[in-house]
Amino acid sequence: MRTIFGSNTDAKILAGGCAEVILEPTLKLTPHMQRGFCRRRQASLNVVDLDAFMRAFNVIGPALQISQGSLSNLEDIPCTCLYDFCNAFPTLLHEWLFLLLSAIRLPLKLLQIFKWLYTEISASSSGVGDGSWLFAVLCGVKTGCPSSSLLFLLGVNPVIDLFLMCCDGPQLSVTRVCADDIGSALRRLETLKKQASIFKVADKVCGLKLKPVKCVLIFSAFDLTAEFVVAVREWLRVNIPAFAHFDIACSGKYLGWHLGRAGDTLSFTDPFLKYQKR
Repeated sequence: MRTIFGSNTDAKILAGGCAEVILEPTLKLTPHMQRGFCRRRQASLNVVDLDAFMRAFNVIGPALQISQGSLSNLEDIPCTCLYDFCNAFPTLLHEWLFLLLSAIRLPLKLLQIFKWLYTEISASSSGVGDGSWLFAVLCGVKTGCPSSSLLFLLGVNPVIDLFLMCCDGPQLSVTRVCADDIGSALRRLETLKKQASIFKVADKVCGLKLKPVKCVLIFSAFDLTAEFVVAVREWLRVNIPAFAHFDIACSGKYLGWHLGRAGDTLSFTDPFLKYQKR
């Protein structure tokens, strides 16, 4: 894989263009479903794609069946999940990043530069403090680093590859990513179990953690009832405890646009109110 960096890589590195050196190779390694921080990729198309597949899955999906007071086919109902990482950039583990950069055979000089930037970083007291050592910094992107966006892309790429292999590849879902904003339209609620396992790996290996209270599980094929929400909440509690506190709604906001029922109306409500107020 070293050949993707070109024969004049060392000269560019010495000239100080580290971010530019890894830009094009990073895009070649980045899956097509990732459109954040990617030159010539339109992030707004994520909204269009997810909206289209949400509608398609709702049409081909089964109707909700109630048998003896319970939902007999709950796992078969289509849904869409909007995931939100908790401080995605700062939680990316440096050790994981170094292992990844070595695995893709980053040129040695470039690898050394990043290690110099992100190794043996320590926090010290300041202001009213005495400047003494506080703790070692083992994760996080240094503020102002021009390569931070590209390093994050490389760090999260394996997680996106897992979505492709386990969910999108077998046509169980359609997932779109803009940097750390992940939206996935699922044919069946049961597919959420596979995606939960992916985020479990991302947490343990990469340090990327979801913020459950900001994640939304959207059901837009019908009007939600209190009984249905309770049933889904119980299903999550039993099958995916880590997702038990996800918001369950008929619409959710992704990249500034509401997906789901009445999404077109909701998307314009806040901007118009802001315009009137200002």
